[in-house]
Amino acid sequence: TRAGSPVFNGQDSILSGLRKPSGWPTPSTDALSSPTLPPLPSVSNPFDPEPTWESLADHTTGALQNLLHSAENGYKSYYPIQASQIVEAIRVMLYASGTVDKDSEPIRIHRGLKLHHRQIMAALSKLVLSAKMASSFWPAEGAVTKMLADANDVAQAVHQFIFTAQSVGVTVHDVDAKLILDPESPFESRPARRLSRAISSASRVSSDASDLSLYRSSMHSSGLVSQLEYHTKSSTKALAVLSLHLKKAVEASLNPVQPPPSSRLSLGSSILNSTQSSQLVNQCHLTISQLGQLLNFVGEFYTQTLNEHPTIEDNVYIDVRTSKQTLYNNVAALVMAIQLATDPMVQTSVLEMAREATATAEKSTMELVAFTRTLASEREHLEKIARIHNKAADSNLPLNSNSTSNMTINSNLTLSSQPMYTVQQPHRQTEIDLYFQEQDSDMDGDTAKTSRNRSNSQVSSFSSASSASNTSAPTTPGTEYTGRSQANGYFFTPVVPTETVQSPPASVVGNVAGAAPLKDSRGEKLKKMLGDDAPAPKPKQVEQPWYLGHDYSPVDISFNMEGHVRGGTLPALVERLTLHDGLDSNFVATFLLTYRSFATTEQLFTLLFRRFTVTPPPGLDPAEMAIWTEMKLTPIRLRVFNIIKSWLEHYYLEDETEDRQTLPKIKEFSESSLMRETMSFPALQLIKLVEKREVSDASFRKMVLNMSTQAPQPITPRNLKRIKFLDLDPLELARQLTIMDAGYYNKIKPIECLAKGWMSEDPEVAAKAGNIKKMIETSNQYSNWVDELVLSEKETKKRAAIIKHLIMLAERLRQLNNFDMLSATTAALSQSPIHRLRRTWELVPSKVMNQLATLQAVTSSAKNWADYRAELHSVNPPCVPFVGVYLTDLVMIQDGNPDFLRKTDNHINFYKRVSTAEVIREVQQYQAVPYCLTSVPEIQAFIRRGMDSAKSVPELYDISLVLEPR
Repeated sequence: TRAGSPVFNGQDSILSGLRKPSGWPTPSTDALSSPTLPPLPSVSNPFDPEPTWESLADHTTGALQNLLHSAENGYKSYYPIQASQIVEAIRVMLYASGTVDKDSEPIRIHRGLKLHHRQIMAALSKLVLSAKMASSFWPAEGAVTKMLADANDVAQAVHQFIFTAQSVGVTVHDVDAKLILDPESPFESRPARRLSRAISSASRVSSDASDLSLYRSSMHSSGLVSQLEYHTKSSTKALAVLSLHLKKAVEASLNPVQPPPSSRLSLGSSILNSTQSSQLVNQCHLTISQLGQLLNFVGEFYTQTLNEHPTIEDNVYIDVRTSKQTLYNNVAALVMAIQLATDPMVQTSVLEMAREATATAEKSTMELVAFTRTLASEREHLEKIARIHNKAADSNLPLNSNSTSNMTINSNLTLSSQPMYTVQQPHRQTEIDLYFQEQDSDMDGDTAKTSRNRSNSQVSSFSSASSASNTSAPTTPGTEYTGRSQANGYFFTPVVPTETVQSPPASVVGNVAGAAPLKDSRGEKLKKMLGDDAPAPKPKQVEQPWYLGHDYSPVDISFNMEGHVRGGTLPALVERLTLHDGLDSNFVATFLLTYRSFATTEQLFTLLFRRFTVTPPPGLDPAEMAIWTEMKLTPIRLRVFNIIKSWLEHYYLEDETEDRQTLPKIKEFSESSLMRETMSFPALQLIKLVEKREVSDASFRKMVLNMSTQAPQPITPRNLKRIKFLDLDPLELARQLTIMDAGYYNKIKPIECLAKGWMSEDPEVAAKAGNIKKMIETSNQYSNWVDELVLSEKETKKRAAIIKHLIMLAERLRQLNNFDMLSATTAALSQSPIHRLRRTWELVPSKVMNQLATLQAVTSSAKNWADYRAELHSVNPPCVPFVGVYLTDLVMIQDGNPDFLRKTDNHINFYKRVSTAEVIREVQQYQAVPYCLTSVPEIQAFIRRGMDSAKSVPELYDISLVLEPR
């Protein structure tokens, strides 16, 4: 932390010095063992009395402190809420300082401010995603630590931004409240609180919920209503702001202001300028994020209520699911309308349509909330009856005979005089799912797919979180079992055959009849050894029915200590790819990225087709068969469909003969009676995808250049027919080199990174890595051409001038984030034919030499390219990384790890593929954003001629000896 910082006082970590917010109560011992939900603390108002950099810093610090304290106390449900508060605090800071747009004047003038602005945006994106992951029911190991690390990155970036902004004299100003809320909105009744509402991303949770836990098996209705009210207010507020933006755009279109003739060149007049379009898109993202949180919350509550209270009437559940699906559809329509509204030549009618879509989404939101409240009311009624029974049991009062004869406890244990199987939960789920399957005829293919591919227990696909890769991870449509696999493998307790007895077990008697609970001897021993801080022993997991287990044998697959797959046989890995009781999206993405290194496409699809037709184990009765079909067969088939769909969209290779031969097989599979009868809409989707692939021209999903930012005007020499190297502006030369180099880099495919294909002497294997080989060849030719340019001059001063020009070129390459050509340029100047020219280097100015030293440090291989990796990860795309680093990493992974695990029965080393996939994902990360530059064919032709005719290194060394003998 720099001295004089107005924001943070941390040393090792920015977050380490944050104090506990005064608004948080100190949790008791009980609170630590079972996290409670106190009211959300408010953050300071940065505009009271007037905004300053210090008040904005305190505002952001307070939001970060709240998240830190929630993490310390395990308030998981508050993580995404407080991450939204941090986003809102930073948004207010940027608005107040006039730097919300990356092209704003302060950021455009000061390059350091632009860098910190990028770092804030990147760190915020990571924090929002990690907060959502950490708040899930079963967060991955280290999820909270990752969230805190991301929060620390945000704090550092904000501190550096404020410090730099103060240093360069950026001032802050009051924010007009009218930009936040519509004056005609319902919030007008409280104008004094309007601004504080605008800068606070979450309202306080009702104090009635202070002693409640969101993740207990029974959620109290008051806590539910508090959470529901928060998400409802956030969603309606975001929709109101979006509607306000659209209203202003419509008014501007009806009363256009004519720009001066010299202000811009266009083919026609546009209603929205780039700033308005950006604001509209940003507000749409925020709105979708808020609606996604609402849908996720409702889905989690729906699933839990369905599990605990299956006796609630079907129509109540159906109303919630119908309204939930309606909101999904209306949000999708809203997104499409906003996309059309941001078109440069948008018409007023399209903006009106977008306003109507916003109003429809708001109406659907209120309908969903109303039905959810009805469900909460039904649940509260049942819980009230249960409390009356418990109170009567505690008082030893006789209950109604009808109640005692068949009393259900926690909807899983039934007291009866006869043995029976409890199958109410899956039966109820099946009835409701059947209702929606009957409605499929009224949906088109995409809508049906959307409704089925969204699990109520997962974050909505409309949420603002992003994945690390572009993979479309398969989900389990239409089910509620897609959480992280535990011992039982289900989101909620699975239904198991339970033989009922006349008297309940001791644990139930203790809870119902007031008997003392049984003591856990293991817990008592831990308490004696470790004191009151001893961790509570984990409850024993209920075992799942035998017929819902995995088909592979334990000897066919192996895991590491964290539960991740180390290796396994190919059939076991494919089964893991299509599990019915869990989803590991990282495993799916890694498998599809790297499967060509250990299997053929034909083998993969043979196993997938076989997996689709999995047969039940013998000896199941009708009830067990129904459970097996719903909880295993249907999820497996949906997983198989999603894997095939994802392969067609993202992993199909036009140049691979085997892939082209697989298309007819997929089509035949999709047209089969089994697929048509069980999954009609998915079958049609696969057929359409296959037909598109059959006619595609080697690019199924082309990268589209966003022309909202105009390409810079090329800097060309006077005579393009006779170009001389020194006549070329270093910036324009760097642009043309970047266009050429990025063209090769963006064509690199995942298969080229497997099995060291670029080094193979087998022509067939080497041909698969053609783009990587082309980049290596281009880099070598470019280096030789650079050396030849220097050695082509016989005069020492002219050679020094060319070297100076090349160093300026390298600096421009760094500014364009073209690390590949930057590395090639610095390497060329370090080659022996140039490095030995002592008299020439003496004429290069010391300032230029210092620039070269800095550039060489960036591309140095010291400490495994530590400085280069840090520089690369600090910039935002577009970017052309130095491919040599990736190739070195891939060689180390390939040579340092066996293809099969030792001491196993031919287990494929999947951990090796995980490491390979990490490198491939980073390569793909920088392929997603293209450069917005204009090609100059004459300059590119000049570069190609020079590289094609460049001499070899030995020849250049001989010329160097002639110019400056030893």
